[in-house]
Amino acid sequence: MSSSIHSLTRLSKSALALLCLSFSVSACARNPVPTTASNTPQPSASPLASATPNSHSEPGLAVLPADISAEPKAAEEAEEDCQVAQTASRRFLPRTSVPPIDRILPATENDCGFYNWGWQTFLFATQLGSNRQPTFLNYSSFESVFDLSETELLSKFSTTDSDLYNARRFRVNALASASRLPLLNGGFKQAGEAGAMLIDQNRNAVFYSIHINPNFAEFVEQNQLNNLPKLLQESNGGGVPTDLEFPPGALELKAAWKIVEPGEDVSHYFTRRARVPLLKNAGQQVIATGGSREVNLALIGLHVVGVVQDHPEFIWATFEHVDALGRRDLAPVAKTNPLPGMPQTPQELETLLQKYPLFGLATPVSLANQQPAQHTVEARSQKFQAATSVFRVFPASLSKQAEEDQALKTLNAHMGELFASSDPSGQDLRRNYRMVGAVWIDQPGSKDPNGVFKANRSFENTPEHTLLAGEDALSSMAMESFTQQSAPNCFSCHNTTRKMILPDQFFPARRINVSNALTFFAQAKLLGNAP
Repeated sequence: MSSSIHSLTRLSKSALALLCLSFSVSACARNPVPTTASNTPQPSASPLASATPNSHSEPGLAVLPADISAEPKAAEEAEEDCQVAQTASRRFLPRTSVPPIDRILPATENDCGFYNWGWQTFLFATQLGSNRQPTFLNYSSFESVFDLSETELLSKFSTTDSDLYNARRFRVNALASASRLPLLNGGFKQAGEAGAMLIDQNRNAVFYSIHINPNFAEFVEQNQLNNLPKLLQESNGGGVPTDLEFPPGALELKAAWKIVEPGEDVSHYFTRRARVPLLKNAGQQVIATGGSREVNLALIGLHVVGVVQDHPEFIWATFEHVDALGRRDLAPVAKTNPLPGMPQTPQELETLLQKYPLFGLATPVSLANQQPAQHTVEARSQKFQAATSVFRVFPASLSKQAEEDQALKTLNAHMGELFASSDPSGQDLRRNYRMVGAVWIDQPGSKDPNGVFKANRSFENTPEHTLLAGEDALSSMAMESFTQQSAPNCFSCHNTTRKMILPDQFFPARRINVSNALTFFAQAKLLGNAP
């Protein structure tokens, strides 16, 4: 029997999700959370669902003819030892084939099948293209698909929901740059109302970037989702249809990058050179100046979020960097879970390494996972006055146990073995990352009038009914560092309810609201064009 949530109760699949690929700073608590669902009939399938790849190197995801199935074992046995689902036609390593996006079978009690999807999609998105860069960096940029200027991006970076509610808006005019390098488009603040900042042990801010694959971009353009007035209108007034869904094959990613110090060994990371915004102090805030600087960056975490058939809510998977032994090395983990209902439970940490980029070993546990009263950045060096130390509160990303799900644990181990056999020289940088977990709606039923995935719904587990499968306390240490307990369900943010853009402007409730990429676009467009 698996040690996942399945083994804790046969009546409930694994629980509540905390995977915030939060492209928006819209606070969950600020958005109304209705309990009713729309029963509007399901629209016809997107033409993207029948796209067929021309080759394994094609940059988008596309349909393969077979359903995605786990190993041919009984479900419970497969949970104990989740094998890599590599076949002659479905390749993981050394070269990764286009991940299939048909339904994952069995549809329930099959964490292994969903974890395999997450791993293959990560491998495909990060395998090197002809320019020796990961595939996802070669996708059309988010800002080009949504026609966002640097002024609009910088204004979005610098304004949080707290600012909006307190009538503070930081419109930042971008300064001309002679550099031909791209500006990281995800900013320097984490998801959430207060816009927390993660400062590494070198006292540099961690920066973020957002990426969408060709299928996602085509869906946006076909449905005019880059037309802000259309997004703001009700469906009966010419706006986006309430029950429009993202099609199988749509993929979005959010990457976390740390600045590389001179002389630092990052040979085991994916790296890139790009521009990041110059920062300055503005009262109690840190905001962008309008200028930018070139830096070398190393990838420390990646959210991989995509749609397969019957799962228009997206499967949310996250990966983090690991050391040579396959141990996640961004920050330490607690030895035990906090006591239920007691978020301030004293926790002892398992510090296996001598150094962590996101945690200072001299930091008292009681002072970790907290924002300072005020961040201060030095204008010339762009160094912050103090680092922020974070650790993983739920060691296995599960709320009811500290032991890792056996399906996830064994699949990660088997992937390590596959890397060892397919890449004996250790040149494949993908071997330096591991899946932390994944979360999805167990039975979305979007085509069922009584199904779960409808407009105007939030997706939370209750004692009476479990909606979500996978890790129920899942977060990225690089992207949801400070919300591990205070906001333990990112599906409450990634829901289909009415979404606040500005205090007086909202997206109507609709199914595509589950992706905050659209909220990010709308807020950037409005803030960047404010008076």
